Amino acid sequence: MKEPYVILVGDVGCGKSTLYEKLTATEGRSSPAKESVTRDSKIFRIEGKIKICDTPGCNAFKNTLEHNVWIAKAINNQQVSKLFIIVRADNNIENVIDNISKYRDNFLGFPEDVLSVCVTHMDLVSWPETHFLKTLEEETGMPSKSVLFSNPCIDSWRLLDSFIRQCDEPFTLKVDRKNFTE
Repeated sequence: MKEPYVILVGDVGCGKSTLYEKLTATEGRSSPAKESVTRDSKIFRIEGKIKICDTPGCNAFKNTLEHNVWIAKAINNQQVSKLFIIVRADNNIENVIDNISKYRDNFLGFPEDVLSVCVTHMDLVSWPETHFLKTLEEETGMPSKSVLFSNPCIDSWRLLDSFIRQCDEPFTLKVDRKNFTE
C-alpha cells in the first residue's frame, strides 16, 4: 500500500497545525492566536509512512471562502485515506460532540470509513475518554475505533502510529460548495 494521505480539518484554534507540527517534527505553522494563522493547505510527506495535509480553520472570521477553497483543493487533490475532524476538548462533552457532528454533516456524501476524529487538548478536561466514546457512539453512531485523543505530553511517534493505523484503502472524494454551507 502506498503512503496514506490524511487531511486535518476543524475550527480555528482546535490544534490542527500544532498536531501537524507534532506529527511531522516541523515548526512554524501553529500559533497561540484565536484568529486563523494558517492561510493555505500544506502537505508534508514522511517518506514511506504518511502524507499529512494541514488546512485552514473552517470557522475563520476572515477569508472563510478562501479557507474553504483550500480545504476543497486538499480533498480533491488526490485519493484520501482519512479525513480527520480535529476538535478541541471542552469541559462540556456535548460541545465536542456538536462540533464533530457539524463537520460530519458537511461530508455526508462521503463513505463513513473515510472519517475519523482526533480530540486535542485532553489535558484540559477531566472527563474520561471511555465516557466520551460511549456518548459519541450513542449520539452519532460514530464507532469508538475511529477516535484518537491527543495532549501535549503524548509521544509524537506513538501519535503518528495511531494516525497511520486509522488509515485504510484510499477514497476518491470530491467536494463542492454544498460541503461548506451552513
